[in-house]
Amino acid sequence: MDKGEVTSLIDRWDHRFLLQEGDPLVTAFGDAGEEDAVVVLPDPPTAEMMSVHLRELLLRELPPTVEDVSVRVAETGELAAH
Repeated sequence: MDKGEVTSLIDRWDHRFLLQEGDPLVTAFGDAGEEDAVVVLPDPPTAEMMSVHLRELLLRELPPTVEDVSVRVAETGELAAH
């Protein structure tokens, strides 16, 4: 699999604010015309939930020849979710 395919999917979250549905900042960004700066998740944007959603995104968007994906989201050098 080409690394560029994976990178383009991950880039959807890069340099954006990850917010939970219902967060008042979602509306504030929209009112300011900056909705492209936000990724809205159904759960709190913790490392644990981000790893779950990122894995689901990759499995959904990558070619069917990809059968499994491993994701690790690190908050610090010692704190990470797999």
